[in-house]
Amino acid sequence: MNYIYYTDSGLVGMGKIKVELNPHKKVHKIIRQKTKEPYVCVISDDVNFIEESKRYKDINEFIRSIEN
Repeated sequence: MNYIYYTDSGLVGMGKIKVELNPHKKVHKIIRQKTKEPYVCVISDDVNFIEESKRYKDINEFIRSIEN
């Protein structure tokens, strides 16, 4: 699986993660945390979604596009 990790200041990291999730879903998990610095972590087996995410200035806009 691939993941991207965003905070309000932008893309923080991306990489691979081992998770057993539903293989039929394009986006497996969207994790939003309201910690000291809020973050969003998106996990997907679609390699292209990392490239897609770079086209968005706002992570919430990107998330809306993949949730639909």
